[in-house]
Formats: sequence, structure tokens, C-alpha cells
Amino acid sequence: MSALFHLVRIILHARKKGLLHLRKANAPIRLECIGGECGLCCEVLGGGVVVTEEESVKLGEPSIVRSGRDIKLKSDGFACALLKDKACSCYAVRPQGCHEYPWYQIDGQLFYDAGCPGMKTDKDERPAAHTIKPFNSYLPGLPNFLRRIIRKILLH
Repeated sequence: MSALFHLVRIILHARKKGLLHLRKANAPIRLECIGGECGLCCEVLGGGVVVTEEESVKLGEPSIVRSGRDIKLKSDGFACALLKDKACSCYAVRPQGCHEYPWYQIDGQLFYDAGCPGMKTDKDERPAAHTIKPFNSYLPGLPNFLRRIIRKILLH
């Protein structure tokens, strides 16, 4: 249950900082990431980034934490330990979840984090939902009923 407690802490902290307010991407929208000027996603959500075995090899063991079958990026509280001067120090090999943020695929539909300061509505550059990793892959090891509760919180 400590993994669940950690996840809930990340979600509550992110909501307090204005992130994880997911909205359905049903109108023209795009991301214009302001990277080194912002770093908000890495500062706030970095404590819960799930990585695959393949990604962990690219990042190197010093950059990850293993807990049972779960592999995550190292963090400094809520912030990703790889964040340096508001920019990613491993940008070229960052995990898929980092690459896809602020886009989420939930039940085959595309959502975005309305709290991301890089979201723009001036033209349509939405990715196709099927190109985004399914939302449940960010919640490894959690029972389905907890996944549904978390999803419901993030969508409201």
C-alpha cells in the first residue's frame, strides 16, 4: 500500500500546483513546451514516472529505482532527480511517459493536462490517441477499482 500512498501524495501535490486536471482533447489544441523556462511537470510529477526495462537500460541504473517489479525514475521528493536548471538532463533518452506528457490516452480517447502552461488552442496538433501509452500503464500493480477511482479524480 505504500506505492498507493505515494501515488495519492503525487496526485494531491500535482492538483495543488495546478497540474493533473485532465480534459478531453476534442477541439484544436497543441503543446508548445517551454522546457527550460518551466520544468513544472518534472518538478511536480517526477516522483512517479514509471519506466520500462528497456528505458531503464538507456537511462542507466543510477537514474532509476526498482521496487519489486516496478521501475521508476529517481526522484527528489516530487521532483525528478534528472531535472537540472528546469530542463531534463536525459532528454534524448527520456521515458515514453515524459515524452508523451501532457497527453493521456484513457479508454481509447485522447486527454490532456489543462494545467500544463504549454498548451495552446491556436491550431490543431493533437497526437492520435492510439499513439499514446494507455493510462493504466502509469498505475502498475494497482487493482482495477483503484485505477477507476484515480481516473475519476483526474477527470473531475
